[in-house]
Parts: sequence; C-alpha cells; structure tokens
Amino acid sequence: MRIFVNEELDELQSALAAAERVLKPGGRLAVVSFHSLEDRIVKNFLNARAKASAGSRHLPELAQAAPSFHLLTKRPVTAGETELAANPRARSAKLRAAERTGAAAHRAADAPSWPRLSDVKRGRLTMRLIHLLVIGALVFAAAYVYQIKMDSTARTERVLRLRAEIREQRDAIAALRSQWAKLDAPLPAAGACRASSAAEADRRHPIRLLEEPARAAAASGEARRSRSDRRDDQRHRHRDG
Repeated sequence: MRIFVNEELDELQSALAAAERVLKPGGRLAVVSFHSLEDRIVKNFLNARAKASAGSRHLPELAQAAPSFHLLTKRPVTAGETELAANPRARSAKLRAAERTGAAAHRAADAPSWPRLSDVKRGRLTMRLIHLLVIGALVFAAAYVYQIKMDSTARTERVLRLRAEIREQRDAIAALRSQWAKLDAPLPAAGACRASSAAEADRRHPIRLLEEPARAAAASGEARRSRSDRRDDQRHRHRDG
C-alpha cells in the first residue's frame, strides 16, 4: 500500500533515467533495492542499457543505440554474515552497479501503467459484490442441505413410528390368538361330558330298562346250557374210554 500511494516504483524508474542523462562517461551508478519489485526494475533497466538490442533477421537492419552502461555486477551483491550480524535489516538488500559509457542516453521508456486508486476502489467494490454473491450462494446451499437433512430426519422418525405401530399391532394379534386358544381349550372336555351324558341317558331309557332283564335271563340260560354241554361231553368221553 505504501509503495502504491507514494508511487515509489514510478519514482525509481524516473530516477534511473535521470541518472543515465546526468552521469558523465566513467561515472558509476549503484542502486540498493530492498524489495523484489524494485530489484526487478533496476535489473531490467541496467540489462537493457548494457547491451545493444539485436534486430530481427526478417526485417531490414536499423540503427541500434550503443550501450550506455557497462555492468559491474552481473549478479546482485548481498550482505555477508558479518554485516547481517551487525545490521539484520540488510538481509533483503541487493546492490547492482554499472559504469557509464560515452554513448548517448537512450530514449526514456514509457512509465508503466499502474492502476489508479479509483480503479482499485472499483475493483474492491466488484470484489465485495462477488464476495456477497459467493456468501449468498453458500448460505443458500447450506439452507438447502439443512432442509434435506430435516426432511430425511422426519422421514426416519416416521418410519420408526410406523415400525413401532406394526410391533404393537403384532403384539395385540398375538394376545388375541392366545385368548382364543384359551377359549377353544375347554371344548373337548365339554364334548366328552356331553358324550357320557348321552350314553347314560341312552342306558336309562325305559325300553332299555325293560330289555335288560330279558338279556340277563338269556345270558344265564346260555351259561347253563354251556355247562350242561360240557358235562355231557365229559360223560361220553368216560363211556368211550
């Protein structure tokens, strides 16, 4: 934010171009940068001024500007361990140096088009709108998932209630069956009682009572005849013997 508000990158680009114009041949330019953006600008500037640009082999040859600087440091110089121990803030410092040649200064490059504050604010407003839309979508998705969960819970509870009712109905049916079995159990004994009562009633019928002495007399006569027959058989056996 500080770099953007103070336009430090634009000031660095302008200072490098001004140093190229004011330095005499043999003069040296040393730049210490503490940020990667600053170091990139210094690196690109010195590399562009230290070598002649090569033209395209497909185009006619054009007059190229001679190098206006000679690089003294091909790689950035950083702080050593001793300096870091004495000054810890030098750990991000990078030193690049070049020596001015007798060539004319190159045409200053156009300043980079950094975004304006109004554009940044407009972008922030757009990002806020996007964030609001994303948050709204997330809230809607969460509400939809919660509704699905509630419906699933309600259906599960309904299924459990139906299962409980089915179990109660089964228990009631089992109880009714047991009671019905208890009611059906005395019926055989009652049938036996009825059968014995019918036999006793048939035995005590008046006709049966009249027939019983005759049956008894016939049975006794039959017994006497059978005894007499046996005695006769024994007599015949003695005679024959």
